[in-house]
Amino acid sequence: MKIRPRSGARNALLVALLALSAACAKAPLQTIPGTYSMAALEERKTAVDGLWLINTATAVVEDSHLHDGGSSDPVSIPILCALIKHGDDYVLVDTGLNHHFAFDPKNYLGSVVYFFAKRKAEMPQMSQGQDVVAQLTKLGLTPESVGTILLTHPHFDHTGEIPAFREARILAGPETRTFVQRAFGATRGVMTTDVPLDRLEEVAYERKAFLTFPARFDLYGDGSVVLVPTPGHTPGALSVFVRTAAGDFLLVGDAAYTAQNLEKPVNIGYFEDREKTWDSLIRFHDLHGAAPEITIIPFHDPKYLESGADGPARIDQPQEKAK
Repeated sequence: MKIRPRSGARNALLVALLALSAACAKAPLQTIPGTYSMAALEERKTAVDGLWLINTATAVVEDSHLHDGGSSDPVSIPILCALIKHGDDYVLVDTGLNHHFAFDPKNYLGSVVYFFAKRKAEMPQMSQGQDVVAQLTKLGLTPESVGTILLTHPHFDHTGEIPAFREARILAGPETRTFVQRAFGATRGVMTTDVPLDRLEEVAYERKAFLTFPARFDLYGDGSVVLVPTPGHTPGALSVFVRTAAGDFLLVGDAAYTAQNLEKPVNIGYFEDREKTWDSLIRFHDLHGAAPEITIIPFHDPKYLESGADGPARIDQPQEKAK
């Protein structure tokens, strides 16, 4: 005979499990500011030949999405990607939102996700001609001009236009492929049709410290474009260090949402792994303290709302960086 727990016992057990789960979710974060020292940058003078920010859309989210424990106040944010010129090569860091958001987001998202996004008033706003492909034409470039896409992570506001770049190499962090395969589509922020897994290459990091990070992948071997692991928001998320004539930049995708995340620091409000996300933020925080001259750019920081909305905004010139 099977003995089933009485409904009252089942309910008590459920409440206890939920309480335990909530307690675990808010357990004290382990990594503390000051944990990571900065590895000295190698003396290399090679710089890229251009760096642009491109704002592909604007979204409105609650402050609590950007900052763990934040308010329900609405905050307008950009949806950025970036373009790097290295010699004759052009490299995109993410591709922003899909062009369908300018005229038919339901066609792209599907009916279910579209319905819930509209109910929560979270539908990103994109003007016609704001997608990255259209904006590249202002620089005289086409999708065939881009040889490589560096994917900070595979959420759809970063992968939207990948299908347009049919000849580009796609580089992402370890575990990205598995995450895409198991993400259950747009309900976890992933549009599997955006990410051609047959072309996706997961980088093999060199286990050698770079800045405050434990490993590196030097794209050109000259120190001008270096990928570093910053997991947590998604498994395998990465950030991109770029050396320019105006100084050094770190493009962090969604590993941080705003400058407040890394300066205060305060965790972001959406993540796959809370502790790993926090660890990446502490690495940014400690880097900012050790080398404040390195400009750290989160791809949803409201301070960049006006950057690259009317065309790619070049940021690798001294007068631009100083603003």
